[in-house]
Amino acid sequence: MAMGYNWAGDTIIRDTVMWDRRAVLGYSNIYIPTDIRAWLNSTNSEVLRRAIQEMGLPAAREAGTFDMRAWRIWTSLRGLWST
Repeated sequence: MAMGYNWAGDTIIRDTVMWDRRAVLGYSNIYIPTDIRAWLNSTNSEVLRRAIQEMGLPAAREAGTFDMRAWRIWTSLRGLWST
């Protein structure tokens, strides 16, 4: 079970199950465990494809672009968490 966050990034947390993020429709206190890898692994998701396109990630694999991609993804996800 995912117990918290490692904001420092110095430890890899291998537990990928989100236990309390998806409630059963009509039962706000019953949750469906979800493995986040199944959601992120979809290559045919139009929702993910659009979200990635809206982030404006650089297509080139040049020096510094990894950090730019990571920062843009982080900024986009942070906006989702703050709502």
